[in-house]
Amino acid sequence: MLAVAEYVRGVDELVLTRTFVPPALRGRGLAEALVRAALDFARTERLRVIPACSYVAAFVERHPDLVAPSE
Repeated sequence: MLAVAEYVRGVDELVLTRTFVPPALRGRGLAEALVRAALDFARTERLRVIPACSYVAAFVERHPDLVAPSE
């Protein structure tokens, strides 16, 4: 069983398209950990984050400080 955060990387953006955690693994914070790692990567690479997944969109709305500001 795999938990995943899927994305498409552009030249200057990271589109987070999907998160999935198998039912047997839910409730352990895995989706949050995956999204935080993706946002850390985007910040390090100076990529604009585009949340195309409802979970990611809600997470970014609750934690705007984790998204690198647009330049």
